[in-house]
Amino acid sequence: MKSLTLLRMMFDDVKRQWPEHQSSLDRDFKTIEWRYRNEGFSFLAKTLPSFGDAVFASLEEGLFNCPTGFAKKGALPLFLGGLLEVVFDRRTGLLKDAKETAYILADIRQLTYVFRKALGKPRDERILDVHAKACFAETDQELTRESRDPLLQSISRRLFHPTSEQDVRRIIPRNGPGGVAEHLRSNRKYNAILGSFDPEDATRYGWSFLECVTYDYGEMPASTRKDHAILHSVPKSSTSRRTITIEPAYNMFCQQAWNGYLRDRIARSPLLSRSISLDDQSPSQEMALKSSHTRLSATVDLSAASDRLSLSLVKLCFEHDAILLDGLLRHRTAYVEIDGNRSELKKYAGMGNATTFPVQTLIFTFLSVKAIVLSEGLTLSRRDLAYALSRVRVFGDDIIIPSTAYGALRLDLETHGLKVNQRKSFVNSHFREACGLDAYDGVEITPTYVRHDLDGPSDPSFLASIISTSNQLFDRCFYRSADYLRTIVEKSLGHLPLVRKSSSGMGWTTRSDAYEPERWNKTLHRFDQRLWCLSTKRCQDRISGVPALLKFFIEKGNPMRNFESSVIRFTTVKRRRWMQA
Repeated sequence: MKSLTLLRMMFDDVKRQWPEHQSSLDRDFKTIEWRYRNEGFSFLAKTLPSFGDAVFASLEEGLFNCPTGFAKKGALPLFLGGLLEVVFDRRTGLLKDAKETAYILADIRQLTYVFRKALGKPRDERILDVHAKACFAETDQELTRESRDPLLQSISRRLFHPTSEQDVRRIIPRNGPGGVAEHLRSNRKYNAILGSFDPEDATRYGWSFLECVTYDYGEMPASTRKDHAILHSVPKSSTSRRTITIEPAYNMFCQQAWNGYLRDRIARSPLLSRSISLDDQSPSQEMALKSSHTRLSATVDLSAASDRLSLSLVKLCFEHDAILLDGLLRHRTAYVEIDGNRSELKKYAGMGNATTFPVQTLIFTFLSVKAIVLSEGLTLSRRDLAYALSRVRVFGDDIIIPSTAYGALRLDLETHGLKVNQRKSFVNSHFREACGLDAYDGVEITPTYVRHDLDGPSDPSFLASIISTSNQLFDRCFYRSADYLRTIVEKSLGHLPLVRKSSSGMGWTTRSDAYEPERWNKTLHRFDQRLWCLSTKRCQDRISGVPALLKFFIEKGNPMRNFESSVIRFTTVKRRRWMQA
């Protein structure tokens, strides 16, 4: 019942902010209590967020569309009706123009979305896993069309110049942080990389250090070598999971090279850097916040963007760059194993491919520029392209584009097999959603999420997540909610001190960034605190000889490289130690 208690505290916090709606909010919480007893945690994690989705989809339409499962009075539901009456007309359901709309919507979004990203029961997660993998396979079967688009090719050619021999020398392979299809730990990946190494890559891309350490190394045992990726799913929200492909070690090694190259090219490009910043979401968030007030730009959401990015579209956009396209396809994993069944991919790649994110960002940028060119009658001159790029922000599949070009972009995306999620794309209303930021009429209304069922087990990662949630709620003036989470944590860890917001230890933050130092460190000349912190577990993972030499060359600039052990992924323990205050 801890999750229900937290929601009650949130209702109390909202009543303090809107005392005129106190009686209606009391009735709303009684509805939640009754449905929680009958439907369980799924009401908080699934039904309430679906109610919130209906509210914000109605903003775009300008007319409230009451979701099923909730009684109505007039055009609005009884549930949260007191707050909704400020935003929509009770009789007609039409959107009002009230000054406090943004702040009411912020509280509605918080109350309905608080458990949206909470993990469900293991049985529910297994069902979602099966569904996610089935959708991955289904969308792949739909990608059959071959298309020609001379205008898109011309735009991509002007914005992304062909890779030169000099550029190739900047391409450096890396060992990625994720798992590999061979199920090897971090250090052991180098054995698989050497066993699968293609000497032609060293000649083609100038990886001379690989030539030095690989020619007489020999073959890896056949049982450790993979030529296909393995499909896996990870939690996304309470109602869905996200699929990722676990790539073979050598493919991952080379994909990281092209990933780094593409990021470097984008960052150095005077044109593309106007629209793309792959290491920073804040420009997209700022543009979304601004456009929520002006409505000059639309935020576009795509359904299963990476799964619908066809191989033919990638070839179309990079056909002019033979070296890059050859590298992307040469080190792409063409086959995937789904629960023991192997099939050939028609899509470019899954999310586990290190190049998927920069490649899809570039392609969606090209498509966005094309939409602006068509809708505004621009030419393909450098000046017009620079103008178009200055009005676009793309981060993965988060697209912000002028509202006038939304229709052209949507048509073009669907022509190339991609699918726009119309319920989460916003053009006409004052609501915008992009890169984890929600905004209405220039006011940020992003909710704070609880990512666990509070009645579940209290492991170290759970406690760290609850501390972060409590601090975020405190900043948003949800004081009772923050205090309730604080009591849950301190029952397990004892009293926690005030810490700076930049601290990596566990503690409570304030708006003034106050902290409680416990000692003066004479050696480092600073104040210290003794804090709980998360630490990763390590296991023995020793390499020597040629694999160790390869790691030395690859991670030469990394002072933390370790040849004796590696981190056990997804395992954390809590430890108490002295840290900088």
